[in-house]
Amino acid sequence: MTSILIEQLVDAARARDERGIDRIVLNIAKINDLSSIAWAVTEGLRHLNDNVRIAAAKILGKQEVASNVIDYVRYNLYELMKNDPNVSARYRAAITLAKIGPESYGKDVRSVLDQAEKVRELRPEAQQAIQSLGDCLM
Repeated sequence: MTSILIEQLVDAARARDERGIDRIVLNIAKINDLSSIAWAVTEGLRHLNDNVRIAAAKILGKQEVASNVIDYVRYNLYELMKNDPNVSARYRAAITLAKIGPESYGKDVRSVLDQAEKVRELRPEAQQAIQSLGDCLM
């Protein structure tokens, strides 16, 4: 089931179908299994298509990530946030890191979220992500 949804997600991302992406991400999140997290980290965040990388980060922000893989997920999101050539992918990685808890990456995440907040379409999510960082930066 998850593999079919991931195929649909990749197709929607390639077609730039934002509504389709969001619908499929929610469906994947309802299943909440390790295979979707594994795909997002090992394939999705490394995909050649910018929109697939963004969708993979969205998946990670909607799932409950197990404690035994959370550091690996954080590291890969951080790498995307710092190094992706696509600014939207960097912003999405920062938003997701704020949602799952940035740990030692907090200051860098905050810096990217401050930039994301200037983008009209991302402003509400970026502001919410900044608020969720809360005291972890103190």
